[in-house]
Amino acid sequence: MNIEQLIGDAKNIAILGHIRPDGDCIGSCLGLANYIRDNYKNISVEVFTEEFTDKFMLLRGADTIRHDYENAGVYELCIAVDVSDKPRLGAGEACFDKALRTLCIDHHYTNEGFADVNVIDSKASAASELMVTLLDNEKISLATAECLYLGIIHDTGVFKHSNTTKKTMELAGQMIEKGVNTTRMIDETFYKKTFLQNRLLGEVLMNTNVYLDGKCIIGGISYDRICELGVQPSDMNGVVDQLRITEGVKCAVYLYGVKEGGCKASIRSDEDVDSSIIAAVYGGGGHIRASGCNIPGSVEEATQSILKEISKQL
Repeated sequence: MNIEQLIGDAKNIAILGHIRPDGDCIGSCLGLANYIRDNYKNISVEVFTEEFTDKFMLLRGADTIRHDYENAGVYELCIAVDVSDKPRLGAGEACFDKALRTLCIDHHYTNEGFADVNVIDSKASAASELMVTLLDNEKISLATAECLYLGIIHDTGVFKHSNTTKKTMELAGQMIEKGVNTTRMIDETFYKKTFLQNRLLGEVLMNTNVYLDGKCIIGGISYDRICELGVQPSDMNGVVDQLRITEGVKCAVYLYGVKEGGCKASIRSDEDVDSSIIAAVYGGGGHIRASGCNIPGSVEEATQSILKEISKQL
């Protein structure tokens, strides 16, 4: 199946990403939007996501992404991209439900298929990798290739995570052949940090401890402290990955307080721990090696709670 078959005769399309969008979410949504705009001039397409870090503004079309659904209307086709379940659409869920037809393109193995048509490949390292297989390579422009390459490098940790396969490298290579400046994409969007991001990391590291004979590391920050620092959700990218590379650690958890109460948890693990099972205990989900969820209580209470679940696997 290809994207032309999936789009059908729709002339009015909305593309929706998940809450707290990451590189793969932005890359896959914009990649699809650019492809449609380049090749189907008679189709109107709009992209909706929550606000995201400025580092993704180097992608064509990033400045046109809508962050609210005011006057969104009813779309002939609504496409959820990199979204594992309907609640992950956040405010976009109502827009999705009103659409005449719905489509989901995703790579999370926890996705049970919530759209009219579902294209799910849990073996794909990223939604952006899956998207490459749905598009006609000859019709992929440089702008589209940049989006999809960015999505792949962000969900694979620049090809170092265990979800990287031979196919991942081959499809990323196809995007590079389009002329993608790989150095710029990697340095500008993956490695470079703002002063605030570095300060946040320092705060978290000061409140980090190892548990379970050094096999688990958990760092956290309260909602009040987040407000004092002026930290936004987009500033938090990469914190848990820094914890994960601690020597001897099998599972890393980053906890941060949220306005609604309780904590958000970002979980990363190696082959000894299935992070998605842990996240599912709290109604969350994701991948075997990378998942997320909400945990009731303070950072300290959430730490003790999730430690019990991690210890069951270790």
